[in-house]
Amino acid sequence: MERNRRERRTCLAMLLGTAACVPARPPRELELRFGVERDYGPFVFRDADGAVKGLSVDILRALLPAAHLRLRWSEPRPLAELLQLAEAGQIELLSSLRPTPERDSYLDFTAPYVVVPAVVALRSGKGDGQLWRLAGRRVAVGRGYAIEAFVRRHYPHIEWQAYSDDGLSLQALMSGQVEALVADLASVEHARRRLRLQPGALQLVADLGYSYPLSFGYAKGRADIGERLEQALDALPHTQLRAILARWLPEGGLDQVAVQPEREQLRGVGLASLAAAGAGALWTWHLRRGAA
Repeated sequence: MERNRRERRTCLAMLLGTAACVPARPPRELELRFGVERDYGPFVFRDADGAVKGLSVDILRALLPAAHLRLRWSEPRPLAELLQLAEAGQIELLSSLRPTPERDSYLDFTAPYVVVPAVVALRSGKGDGQLWRLAGRRVAVGRGYAIEAFVRRHYPHIEWQAYSDDGLSLQALMSGQVEALVADLASVEHARRRLRLQPGALQLVADLGYSYPLSFGYAKGRADIGERLEQALDALPHTQLRAILARWLPEGGLDQVAVQPEREQLRGVGLASLAAAGAGALWTWHLRRGAA
């Protein structure tokens, strides 16, 4: 990184002169309070044994040594509660967040480390997944999730049912309490596996013009946190990142997401452009594999 290059140049100059060259000390380790989302699999969740796992957790753990960070893990909670704690200054770091104007008032964000498309999920054979056809019907969405504000604004005639996590939304779908649900591709697949649904039980349609560029959110104004995370993300080998993603995304789904090579491009893309980027990607994906 630029700072390291400056330090090497300074050290070289000192070697050519009379001054002694003293290697730069690594930055002091910084301890942060990390907010653990209770059930946002496969990104971050608590499993049946109480262990915190997930795609974002694996990436964060891979970054800690290079970022010189140490974490104090919160009690797992729903996202809405974690956001309240972050706004109150009781949490300095969150993962798996899509930046929104509301969150921007109390959080800053890294560039995204993964971008996942949003989907409409239905029981197989129960419709074509076009949300405009579901006016007046019940559709599930994650309470406090970024997509909730989007769908409520763009599809106000749907009777939106907010659930604390996507697993509960999928249970409501399969029991007939709702006609459909909206969530991201990876979360729906994770919930499907946990519920041990049969192959072909779901039909997923991505036609929302909406995607999840997931970032780390950190306390507003704490540029020191952001710089450490950004440098560690830039240094994370692409092969290591893809290996992490492959552990958590549905088989055959890795090519549906954008990963590290797009980071520089994503820095300059506004939220509206990110939403519009997925508008032309109309596709239907039937689950072909058995429950894991």
